[in-house]
Amino acid sequence: MSNQPPYGQQPQQGGYPPQQGGYPPQQPVYPPQQPGYPPQQPYGYPPQPQKRGGCLKFGIIGVIVALLLCIGISFVAYRLIAGEVDDVKATLDGFMKAGAANDINAAKAFVDTSIVSDEQLAGLLSQRELFEGYTSVSDDFAAPAANAGTDQTTTLGIAGTLNYSDGTGTYDVQFNRLESGWKIRYINIKR
Repeated sequence: MSNQPPYGQQPQQGGYPPQQGGYPPQQPVYPPQQPGYPPQQPYGYPPQPQKRGGCLKFGIIGVIVALLLCIGISFVAYRLIAGEVDDVKATLDGFMKAGAANDINAAKAFVDTSIVSDEQLAGLLSQRELFEGYTSVSDDFAAPAANAGTDQTTTLGIAGTLNYSDGTGTYDVQFNRLESGWKIRYINIKR
């Protein structure tokens, strides 16, 4: 092979590829510069994309951080409510076991004695069909209704199912939060 151009073409000069008419390639033509404005792009060229800096990146990071913060707060609130529900269910279970044993003194430890009198408690425990055969508090309960935003005692109400050796029953209970823990202020048991 030789370094000769193909037949019929002129040799290249000055490093430019051969052009029709033998002229060098055209340089881009810029529009006139206007004072106070950024330099314009040459005619015939697409505009260059503007750099956004870090606004978009910081916006996305901010949204992700806010989302993670909301998820974290929701998880902590759920764990607190779940812990409180476990405590009130333990109180209800203790009350039902004391009622099954017909032990009024043990049952009194689970009620708010400033609201529930001894006569009311004895009347409830005398209804033996509500306590006989009791085994456990079921985990299927309605969403708890809490009242913590008042100047009064914090209250929590739950409703659900009680398990008995020969079937099930339902309960509706309201609790007061006292220094010694959750105490029953109202209970309605149906079997």
